[in-house]
Amino acid sequence: MNLDFILESYEGFEPADDGAVRIRFREGEMSELGFLLSGGCNAVGGDFTLVDGVMNVTLVGMTEMACETELMDQDNWFVGFLQASPGLEYSNDRVTLTGTDATLVFLDSEVADPDRELVGPVWTINSFIEGGSSSAVNLANTPTVVFGEDGTVEVFTGCNSGSGPYTVEGATITFETLTYTRAGCADDNASWAEAHIQSVLAPGSVTYEIDAGRLSLEGESKALGAYTD
Repeated sequence: MNLDFILESYEGFEPADDGAVRIRFREGEMSELGFLLSGGCNAVGGDFTLVDGVMNVTLVGMTEMACETELMDQDNWFVGFLQASPGLEYSNDRVTLTGTDATLVFLDSEVADPDRELVGPVWTINSFIEGGSSSAVNLANTPTVVFGEDGTVEVFTGCNSGSGPYTVEGATITFETLTYTRAGCADDNASWAEAHIQSVLAPGSVTYEIDAGRLSLEGESKALGAYTD
């Protein structure tokens, strides 16, 4: 059983925006069972006991990020819904929470939003990681990377295009030398992003991880984050 679920359907409740509402189950702080629910603004977390299919919340807290009024109202609604001891049922990859006035059905995230394949999709690079910190850069042209079935990786740095051989073994990608075009970058941001990408995709090995539509590529000192549909 996966412990991460995404809201699939609902009665007596209407999400405040198009963001995914999800609930994760985990070990509690003061008891064996805990939860973390998020829906576009703050995270609501706490402990609970499960007795005869009833979720009895024994501890609840919420982060304090300022958001739009409708999202704040939704967070408060979640707190009230959970504190009112909804019924909890797990069946067919779904968790159903049934309260007095509303029912929420959550689908296993691995079913609702499965991990993408490394090979095939166009991965859009949008985060540049170094020293434990992640940066987003304003670029006129979006960098991408595509891993081909023929063992060739195609890279667009935002300035130049490159390609070269790669192999995959387990969670490791090994690159050989990639050959790039040599056009000048439009500005310092584009030059910096290109250098970062070429550093990660240099000859040698990186580890990779895919979580739904997110890809991380971690080199020796730098890393990249990317996404696909």
